[in-house]
Amino acid sequence: MVITGCYNDTYGRASREVSLINAHYICDIHPRSEYFRAMARNRLVPVHVQDLTAATIPYWELRRQAEHLVTGIEDTFLTAYRNGSFQYLLIAADRV
Repeated sequence: MVITGCYNDTYGRASREVSLINAHYICDIHPRSEYFRAMARNRLVPVHVQDLTAATIPYWELRRQAEHLVTGIEDTFLTAYRNGSFQYLLIAADRV
């Protein structure tokens, strides 16, 4: 089981928002397809995929209003979630 943020590469390359999130957190957000390729390489077959993106939006809306949590990246996350370029997924897999 994995719960992860990933960019939606069905739209092509990472969006501007994903690039800004990468720069902000000094990370390298992987494309959604890479998770499935890695699972296949390790004989794991997804049995359930749940898109949790919509459920994360209220968190980021609240966070942007909480002075002690605001980092300046909140609106970027909200834009990326809303335009579909960034997703928050739960993936459950079984070994075959």
